[in-house]
Amino acid sequence: MDCVFDVRQISDTMYRHTCQRCGKMQTVPAKVLRANCSAARSTSSNQANAATTSSGSRTQVKGPGDFLHDFLQKWFGEVPKAGCKCNDRIARMNRWGPSVCRERLETIVEWLIEEANKRGWQVATKIPILPKVFLRRLVLAAIKKSERVMKVIQKEK
Repeated sequence: MDCVFDVRQISDTMYRHTCQRCGKMQTVPAKVLRANCSAARSTSSNQANAATTSSGSRTQVKGPGDFLHDFLQKWFGEVPKAGCKCNDRIARMNRWGPSVCRERLETIVEWLIEEANKRGWQVATKIPILPKVFLRRLVLAAIKKSERVMKVIQKEK
């Protein structure tokens, strides 16, 4: 089975490919990439949570927190900084999974508004009503993407 890559252009000629199933990441000068997915080789007991690569290292399957982080990085160019709660919140969202994240949507949006105010994200802070709507949609998009990945993994079992 082939990896299903999210592709992000990082320069004029280079593209970063990240597999939605196994988390494999490769940076190459090609927009299209094919690779064997390590999620296909994982057992059913660990398939939903992690995939074991051929080298024996464990790679987490991306969850809603990871996808939200990807979206924030794409929109604002931000990465977690020392002293912020981002990595803890990403991990918490991944532990919760899509259904609990959907239940706690307003909490997650409040986290994002808190960070937007600290970091000065213009799109999120200029208009009083728009930021909440925009950030809520960003969180919902991350949840939906995570649900799609989970469905693919469940079908492969």
